[in-house]
Amino acid sequence: MAKKIKIRIETDTTKIRLPKMSLGLVVTLARFGLWATRFNKDMDPSTREMIRVNRKAIVKTLKAFVKGLKPLPPFTLVEVNSDHDHILIDIL
Repeated sequence: MAKKIKIRIETDTTKIRLPKMSLGLVVTLARFGLWATRFNKDMDPSTREMIRVNRKAIVKTLKAFVKGLKPLPPFTLVEVNSDHDHILIDIL
């Protein structure tokens, strides 16, 4: 059963290795991020409005995606390799 997500991004200049996070935590962080966009004064107003109008639909879609992942066994969702970059997203 899929319960966690692990994200790793490595380039020549940047290495981002996020710890394993539960899928429920990812939904919570996404909800917080969507809520926090209202305080970002540098964001394009039309983008901010689009997020405000569609916030519930975005969260609902994300929850449905997580619900669909849960019964699956662990797998690699994304793996991209190039000469200097490596991106890996595992569902564990």
